[in-house]
Amino acid sequence: LGKGAWDAALADFDEALKLKPNESGPLNYRATAYLRKGELDRALADADDAVRARPDYPSAHATRGEILAAKGDLAGALADYEAALKLSPDFATAVEGRDKARAALARAGGVSAPGASAEGRRAVAEVTSIVVITPPLAASPLLTGHGRIIGASAA
Repeated sequence: LGKGAWDAALADFDEALKLKPNESGPLNYRATAYLRKGELDRALADADDAVRARPDYPSAHATRGEILAAKGDLAGALADYEAALKLSPDFATAVEGRDKARAALARAGGVSAPGASAEGRRAVAEVTSIVVITPPLAASPLLTGHGRIIGASAA
């Protein structure tokens, strides 16, 4: 949507919120509109209000996660994406946001990347120690371009 469309949407959300000032849906949608316009402080204020109004609304947590990520608060974004996933484990937007936040934190030296915690490293080591890839499979195009294969050589 163009800038004018977001402005029209904001006017509609303002009208809806005049009727029901603490309604989480319009607050969340207005937060998204402000985010798309680049008005991050206003977006965050609405997202905070949406979460306060309805803490069990996964979309409000995911929207706030997206806003926090845009503001550079990756740890806060990750916490909100994880809160959304506790409420709705298959929420694709929250899964994608969580994974992006984890990757960005890992690049920045954080410990939230998969396998970065002690428990994660143990799990990776355990799986690595029990998986055996025979030489014909090691040469498979499906495997050779995706990560490294420990102890396997291409045939």
